[in-house]
Amino acid sequence: MMGSKGGVAALLKKDIPFLLPFHCVAHKLQLGILDAVKSKPSICQFEETLKWIFKFYWYSPKRRRDAKEISRIIDENFAHFTDIKQIRWVSSKTRALAAMQQNLQTVVLHLGQVAAGSDDSAAKAKKYFSIVTSFTFIKNLYSLRDVLKPVSKLSEFFQSNELLLMHVPPAVEKCALTLVGLKSELGEYMQQFKKLYHPEEKKFGNISTDGWEIKLSGCCPPAATIQSDSEFIDSVVKYIDERFENVNSMPVQGFQAFDYTLWPESREELYKYGISDIEAIVQHFEVLFTTDERLAIVEEFCGLKTHMKSFQSKGIPVLPAYSTLLATKPPTLTNILKLVEMMFTFSVSTAEAERVFSAMNVIKNPLRTRLNQDILQDLMLLKIEGPNFEEYDPSRAIDLWLTTGGTKHVCGHKRPHLS
Repeated sequence: MMGSKGGVAALLKKDIPFLLPFHCVAHKLQLGILDAVKSKPSICQFEETLKWIFKFYWYSPKRRRDAKEISRIIDENFAHFTDIKQIRWVSSKTRALAAMQQNLQTVVLHLGQVAAGSDDSAAKAKKYFSIVTSFTFIKNLYSLRDVLKPVSKLSEFFQSNELLLMHVPPAVEKCALTLVGLKSELGEYMQQFKKLYHPEEKKFGNISTDGWEIKLSGCCPPAATIQSDSEFIDSVVKYIDERFENVNSMPVQGFQAFDYTLWPESREELYKYGISDIEAIVQHFEVLFTTDERLAIVEEFCGLKTHMKSFQSKGIPVLPAYSTLLATKPPTLTNILKLVEMMFTFSVSTAEAERVFSAMNVIKNPLRTRLNQDILQDLMLLKIEGPNFEEYDPSRAIDLWLTTGGTKHVCGHKRPHLS
């Protein structure tokens, strides 16, 4: 699809040189994280261990029951394990890490019981018991939770229905800065790790102070040497920057000039702000405009700033503000609005389409044996655009069903007579 030679985007660019191809930004973020994971063998092993633990419990109801019983005894809630999906967004990794952290004590106790047995799974359980109780595994668990925290927030932001092209570059930069900050200052979860880590006793947690403890296997470095994984953080920032390279360059970056939340306050600075960005956009798409239109666009940008200041003062978000502007189409902004319309045509995220696809999978289940295309479209429209279940009044639909001919009424259903 996005191949540099035979991809759809490359083939289209041969005929349309000014074309700006976009890959879903939420998916690009996930691919950047996958690249970073592949570059660090210890993180790869950690991920494989999480996948094994998921399969270990997913395919055995008995093991799940035993683990839940252990968690009940130690007064803990057993969180549902989720798989790490390669093609899903960052949320699958975040859920898997959260479940592993919550179930860590339960998993260690249960794996220890299974490893002491004599069945077929004892040998593998013994192997993974030593991995799960190692300093490296537990440190990676807490460190990754810190790293994925800003990345998950960025992923959720990219799945918003109100996401515009102008929002992407600053959001990526904010995430990168937050990640870089973890190198010099321990994050929330690494601070928890350092508090629970007792290397002199080779324990994680303390039964007297924390109410639980895990005996660590392997070497245990001194607590003073504990710090964030700078190498992995650098890899995450590097690969995210590479994936979003086209977003951080002209003309895409130039669309930030339309974000009035970034406009300066003083008139002198506001007048100059964004002119070079607008000129870069116009130059890239010059074949779409006449010479007079190109000059008028730059001139009308000043009028657009004046017009949008009223929306800014009222605290109206960017998307509704520009939607209102496109609906009214002031005659003095005819040319600059062409760039605004262009900005709205860029589909930077497929999150909405993914949600519709998920809705279709819920409706198209094996129990629906006579689901034709028209009915499917109607049901999807109701599920996506219809009212909430609590707010829905079914009386009109029931009345239509009872009074319309050609429908089969089981047991002779009729409209009730109200006395």
